[in-house]
Amino acid sequence: RLVSKLGEGGMGVVYRALDESLQRYVAVKVMRCTSDKGSSAARVSRLLDEAVAQARLNHPHVVTIYFVGRENAESFLAMELLPGPALDKQLKDGPLPYSKVIHYALQVTSALALASKLNLVHGDIKPSNLIIACEDTIKLGDFGLAHTEQKTTIGISGTLAYMAPELAEGAKPSAQSDMYALGV
Repeated sequence: RLVSKLGEGGMGVVYRALDESLQRYVAVKVMRCTSDKGSSAARVSRLLDEAVAQARLNHPHVVTIYFVGRENAESFLAMELLPGPALDKQLKDGPLPYSKVIHYALQVTSALALASKLNLVHGDIKPSNLIIACEDTIKLGDFGLAHTEQKTTIGISGTLAYMAPELAEGAKPSAQSDMYALGV
């Protein structure tokens, strides 16, 4: 049951929701239904790709996916609800202490190391996709632009401000481009 809106991005809207079967709160991402984002089948495929990519990474610094489904014409995925905020919101209060930056970076790089072993590239590392789980823990989420050996987005994708220069020239996303984005 959707309770309240938490935020929205290019592909969907995220809600705080109650998983009534397990009586726990979760975050539910509902795929945006606009004609300029492609066909319904393509939107469902992108959401499934995101869920599968993120679910493959059983890691303490990756947001856990619980369920993917469809309700009427709306595709959605249910995932771990974190207290937040996302790192971009925290940075609005000013820069983080260097020790915290390093602490968070080590956590994200450990998640990206596992992703690399599984031939998975996140493709959109940025502060709004890094969510604070508690004061000393950060988790990587939103694998909507993830790339695998089987699936690579055609064309340029990601957030320009965090994009490795070679991606703007049409190069294939890689573990190195994820690390570049994390560095930014």
